[in-house]
Amino acid sequence: MLLFSPESNIPIRVRGIGKKYTLGGSQEIYHTLRDAIVNSVKAPFHRASSLKSS
Repeated sequence: MLLFSPESNIPIRVRGIGKKYTLGGSQEIYHTLRDAIVNSVKAPFHRASSLKSS
């Protein structure tokens, strides 16, 4: 790509410009209301078991 600066008329050369795409990266996890309720009920048990094993 070759650009000309209007104020100085000096050409500017640009190389290596491109786009980077990540395929198969992290995806957003969707939680339902059911998942939220189940997780809130399970949370105290998970905390208790992690305290036992520590």
